[in-house]
Order: sequence, then C-alpha cells, then structure tokens
Amino acid sequence: MNINEVLFSEELRARILSLEYKNLTAEKIRQIYFEETGKELDINIKIYRSKDYEQVLNIGKYGFDGTIIHFFDETTKTNQVYSIARGSEMSEEIDWRPQDWLYNIMGIFVGGSKVQYADAEIFENYILKMIRKETVQFGINLTKIGMGHSLGGNTKQIQQLKNNDCYKVYVYNDAPPTVYQLVKIDPEFFLKLQTKFGIVDPNEVYYLNPNELKEFAEEYYKDAAKNIYHVTAEEDFLYNVTLSVRGFIHVGEYKFVNTVPGFGGFYSVLKNIPDELVQEIQVFLAEFAPIYNKHGFDGVVKEMLGIDLKFVEELMEEEIFKIPLRYPEIEDNLSRLYQKLPELLKFMSHIRENLDIILATLEHAGYIDAMQKKIIKEEFNNLILEIEDFSSFMEKHKDFDLIHLISILSRYKRVKKHWEKLEEPLSGLLEKINLSVDSHGLYTMINALNFRTPKEYIGGDLFWTHQVAGEQPIKLNISASYRIYNEGMAVFDSLEENLKKLRVEYEEAYLHDFENRKATLLKTIEFFEANPLRLSIPFIQDREYVFRVDISEQIMPLPEYFHSIFDEMFFYYEYEISKGREKILQIKNAIEKMFEMDRENAQKIQNYFAPYK
Repeated sequence: MNINEVLFSEELRARILSLEYKNLTAEKIRQIYFEETGKELDINIKIYRSKDYEQVLNIGKYGFDGTIIHFFDETTKTNQVYSIARGSEMSEEIDWRPQDWLYNIMGIFVGGSKVQYADAEIFENYILKMIRKETVQFGINLTKIGMGHSLGGNTKQIQQLKNNDCYKVYVYNDAPPTVYQLVKIDPEFFLKLQTKFGIVDPNEVYYLNPNELKEFAEEYYKDAAKNIYHVTAEEDFLYNVTLSVRGFIHVGEYKFVNTVPGFGGFYSVLKNIPDELVQEIQVFLAEFAPIYNKHGFDGVVKEMLGIDLKFVEELMEEEIFKIPLRYPEIEDNLSRLYQKLPELLKFMSHIRENLDIILATLEHAGYIDAMQKKIIKEEFNNLILEIEDFSSFMEKHKDFDLIHLISILSRYKRVKKHWEKLEEPLSGLLEKINLSVDSHGLYTMINALNFRTPKEYIGGDLFWTHQVAGEQPIKLNISASYRIYNEGMAVFDSLEENLKKLRVEYEEAYLHDFENRKATLLKTIEFFEANPLRLSIPFIQDREYVFRVDISEQIMPLPEYFHSIFDEMFFYYEYEISKGREKILQIKNAIEKMFEMDRENAQKIQNYFAPYK
C-alpha cells in the first residue's frame, strides 16, 4: 500500500523535526512546505504537545517531550499523523539537569530505564484515540508515521520494533536501540532470549557474548524494522559510538551522508576500547537504574556520590554568615560523599588500567602526541591521588567541624587545577569531538543532503543562491523574506496602534490633567473668597478674624516648548514607521527584480508578496 505522504521529502521532515525543538506551529509547517515546494499546504493541521497533557497523563518527569501532528483533508482522503519524539538536549529550559542525556546512558546504554518509551506510548495512545474518535465519521483510515532525531529516534524505533504499527518511521542521527533496552521493554523478546541463551535474570544479559546477542536481536526484529529509514552522518559521534560499543543493534534501511569532508569520525578510536571496560561500566551503572526510575537525576547523583543537589544549590545561594547554621546538612553530605568515595576510586582505577590502550589509540589516530599523552596520564593519576587524599582526610576527621571547610576547599582547588591541566593536551581531540558533535545536528545533515543544489540552510533558514554569469553569486534568504512580508507589516501595524495609545495617554496625563488642576485651583479660590471665615492663617491670633479675602490669580499656560517636545517625538516615530514600511517595499522590489531572469524562482517569490500587492 502506497500512501501520498504529506511530508514526502527528507528536507521537509528534517526541518519540521528541527522546529519541534522550538515550539512547532501549523503556520511554521505551512511556511516550510511552501519554501520547499512552492505550493500552499491547503490542509487542516492540528498539533498536540505532550507538555499540555503532562498532568492528565502523568508523563514527562524524566525528559520525554513529544509532538503529534495531524494532517486531515476529506477531499483528498488524507488522514495522517506524524508522531515525533524530541531528541536529546543538554538541559531543559528551567533546569540545568541533563535529563535526556542521562536517559541516553541509563535507558539506552544500560537498558535500565524505559520511562521515555513508556511516556511516548501513553501520550501517543491517548492522542490517537482522540483523533480516531473525531474522524471515524469520514471513513478514512488513519496512517501513522513516526519521526525522531537522536534520542527521539531511539524512542520511535523501539515503538516500531515492539508494536510494528507505523506505515514508516524516519529517524535522523538516531541513537539505535540496544539489546539491554529491548530486554526490559519487550517481554516476548526476553522470552526468546531465555530459550536461546538459557538465562533467567534480565541482568544476565550483560554477561552474554555481545556479538551473538546483536546477531540474534537483529534477526528477531528484521520484519518489524523493514519500515524504519535512517539518515545518518558518517561522522556523527553518537553513530560512531554505536558501532563500537556493545549492545547496539542496527536495523532498517540506512542512508549515509558526509557532513565533514576529510574527517572519518571516531570509530577507529572507539572500537579499541576494551569490551571488558564497557561491560564493567554497564554493570556499574545498572545498579543505579532503579534509583533513576524512581528519583531521576538527583537520585542517581545522591546514590552515586552521596550529594544532595538541591541542598548544594540552596547552599550556593546562601548568605555567607548563614552557612554555619546549615552545618548539620553540610556534615551529612560530606559524610555520605566519604562513604561513596571507595566505589568512585575503584571505578577510576579501572579506567586507569585501560588508559594506556586508550591513549595509544588516540596517539595513533593523530589526536594527541607523545608529550600530550604523558601529561594526560600524569594529571589523571593526580586526580585519583587528590581524591584518595580527600578520602584519607575524611577518615582522620570523622568528627567533622566547620573549620575543616578550609582544608576541603583547598583540596577542591587542587582537583580543579589538575582538571584544567587536562584541557590543553586534549584540545585537539576536543576540536574533533566538536566536529563530530556538530555532525549530529539536523541542519548540518540537511546541508549535506543538498550540497549539489542551489539550496543551503543557515541557522534554520533556507537560502537560494542566485547565479548570474560572470558575476558573484547572490544568496537570498527565502525564510527571512517570508518573515518580513508575513510578520513585518504586522509589527508596523502594532507600532502604529501603540503610538495612538501613547498620544491618548499624553493628552490625558498632561493636557487634560493641566486643565483639571487649573479648574480645581480656581474653584478653591472662589470658595475661600466666598467663605473667608473658614480660611486658616497661622500668624492670625485666635481672637482676630478674616472677614474678606481677595485673591488675584495668574495661571500661566503650559509653555510652547512643552508641546513641541511631544509633537516632535510623535512626528519622529511616525516618520520611522513610514520609513520602515518603505524599506520593506524596497526589499520586495529588489527581490522581484533579481528573479526576473529565473521564471520558476520568480513565481515562488511572487507568491510571498501576493497579499501585499
């Protein structure tokens, strides 16, 4: 069955996915559709956001954020939903905690959490039930299409592998599923694993041969994966990780793009990380998965390091003289940290045992030289020594006192100094990592897809390159022109309305108020002239009376310069608004003239300007 998909191109899907991070609207969808196709999207569009249903459905506590777009048109028999799961973000708008990236570790790499998948299922089932109820009378089958980037791509794939109910699933620079995720999410898959490998406890999966596990999972899900389509940057750091780290499976159809010519990514480095170390990390982190599921990021930090992050945040905002009042809490946090240090040191020691292999691989790949390798090794050892020193200090001073804060701060500064010394020798590696991380972005990928065309995407905007023989090419920001003509005029309308309100307020606050004050004064003078005995004058004795009052008043009008100041101000703003409108028309005329030589492009531009002719 072939469906005429509303979002039929990679550019349309990827650009709308990128908008999902910035409050997607129906108008923005129509704008992108017109920019990419030159045609109006004359169809009903309704958007459902998971944030609007968090209280009703009890979702979103651990980073899940999704959107469902419903396209409906009875005439063309269109009834399609695009279910989008948002990708990883370094922090939320109101909180620095990296909820999504922690889920990347706990949920995907370790497989110990399924909250994002569970929230996506709850949200999607609830909204699709509403949509089916609203459209059942039209007798048009509902087509579901999944889309996701990064972590969002992982969520949509897991849903498809388990449910197999999407017409297609499009994922961009996705985090592929891991066997460890699927064991916890898909009971039927775990039953097959039990039969195949003879395991009982889900945690036993970490000790199975990872290659055999990968092959079994990819074969098991191959039918459900037929409708999964990947677009992946070869240099994407996340993709390189999934090629070299145990547990990840790659199913569906892949389309690769090269986003950084001459840079092949980090696979050659990552593949040399000993599997035993990766296994140890997974087993170590798996212990904290139940805590993450119940208490989130803060719970993991408290369980792993003994630190109560909310208390630390409060303490950092506390006035210095009040800190001693919080001594019991400070002591409690430091005591827990001390108890957790042996586990942290053990973990760092295992990394140190494998550090020579990792550094040798980095040197061979050209990311560091021999001297930098030596510095990295020395400073990493110094970090461990400093943590061991802190552990010894806490052992000697179990009866902690506030005076010991000075020693603790001194040790903290030494740790920070060693950490900063690691930055320089790692600068070349970090530069390459930044390139690899940049490849993860949607617009880097879209540009790679269009590198042979006149189109280019910069900062989310679509640019067309207009080339005239023998002249420098001209880049035209199509998205900006759309915004100018659809939002610019509205801005000037708003400015004119505000200017009218300002005039009214000026007249009421100054002109009318002056006349009111003048009238009140004259009325008061008239009253006392008519009632002199009511006039109280301090230097008149008690037995002396005032029988007559004559007041000679002279009230000057507002000075002429007062009026001229405001008149000039209003004239200036009126002139600026008028000049702004003229500039918009000049831009319009210049763009139309530029595209006179290209009929197809000129027609597209003309459509932008039609409402203002």
